[in-house]
Amino acid sequence: NRRALDAYEGERAKLYASLKLAGLERAPAQIAVFADEAPAEGHGLGNHSYDHSDFTKISEAEMLGQLDRTEAIVQRMAGVGLKPYFRPPFGAYNDLVRSILARRGYQLLYWTLDSADWREEFSVQDVVNRVSGQTQAGSIVVFHGYADKTAKALPSIIQRLKAKGLCFRTLGEALP
Repeated sequence: NRRALDAYEGERAKLYASLKLAGLERAPAQIAVFADEAPAEGHGLGNHSYDHSDFTKISEAEMLGQLDRTEAIVQRMAGVGLKPYFRPPFGAYNDLVRSILARRGYQLLYWTLDSADWREEFSVQDVVNRVSGQTQAGSIVVFHGYADKTAKALPSIIQRLKAKGLCFRTLGEALP
């Protein structure tokens, strides 16, 4: 959400947003926040499927449809693509998923730390403590833009990580 982007911008940090678009086709302003404003501010974008289906439990045709539909919507609405990164819903993938992603020009992106911002029982402070306590050089931390607590937690997380001497890079800078 815009508040999360603002937290990164205020600290000169960068994020990578993987987009799941089910329901957002009817809310182009929401897509524009990530698909238009984020790249202009130096943040990266990637594909996260259309409706968050577990790719290990759907057919090849369904996977291709999910990838292509999400890519086409963002391309049509914001004029930008989502390649090369794909973050699998639920973190679920197998050899078939990897093969299909490669054929479509995607690189599988996986995180090293789940912020747990999606967990109802986690408070803002729990998220801050978890991420700032477990992040190390090279970490890829997954956050969820819909979680209001994410936007609230980010300024403290960023400040704590900077105090630990960590810096922020885009995936394109950090990954081979």
